Amino acid sequence: MPIITVQFIKDVVATPEQKRQLVVELTEKFVEILGEVVRPFVYCLIQETPAGEWGIAGVPMPDLAYLTGPKHAAVIERSNELMRAAIGQMQASQAESLAAQAEAALTPATTDPVLKDHKTAVISRLNDAVNSRSLSGFYALMSPDFVNHQGNDAVHEGVDAFIGSFDPVFAAVPDLHIEHVLAIAQYDRVAARIRYHGTHSGNYMGMAPATGKTLSWTGTVIYRFDENSKIVERWEDVDTLGLMIQMGMTATS
Repeated sequence: MPIITVQFIKDVVATPEQKRQLVVELTEKFVEILGEVVRPFVYCLIQETPAGEWGIAGVPMPDLAYLTGPKHAAVIERSNELMRAAIGQMQASQAESLAAQAEAALTPATTDPVLKDHKTAVISRLNDAVNSRSLSGFYALMSPDFVNHQGNDAVHEGVDAFIGSFDPVFAAVPDLHIEHVLAIAQYDRVAARIRYHGTHSGNYMGMAPATGKTLSWTGTVIYRFDENSKIVERWEDVDTLGLMIQMGMTATS
């Protein structure tokens, strides 16, 4: 996991409030560079070395307690002013960056290959989580406000409800596997053609006893991303009739 460590000489120059602000700014900058998906794994630590217990290039330096005395209060305050100004400039720069990102979101994906590749990579990771049964990985990829729409107008609100929707399929097809046939990114959306396949070795919702057949069916899925590059909405249309026929739930005539 990424760990950002900042070392201060205790009680010199930076106030506790400034250090807390620095933690926030450094974390946001790190996420801005590497992507929102790393946020849950980023740790930013502020460490303090007591005055007199520090050195430069291995050479111990004298006690700096005099820097915290009233004689140098003006120097400390001036340093604080400069730091506040630097933080203000950083915040302004970040605001400009967010505005640029918002404008870029309105640009067709063909002119933004990095953004396109990132979104399609997120969808691939989502499928990998299903295939490996590591559904807890959904929480890193999806917004807490996630909503899933099924072709039969069923709606699952929240990540937990979406994860639970896989239970009947896993029970009927324990070796379920998903693969991408095609994925296209445009604006804040990704449209994907996917194929499900696996062995019908369990009962499907009490209506289709195991047949031992190898099942294969397709689906079309549209994903919408929020401003944090997390999936916030999903629509899926699946070849349900084809699946039912393969399970013996309906006649083919």
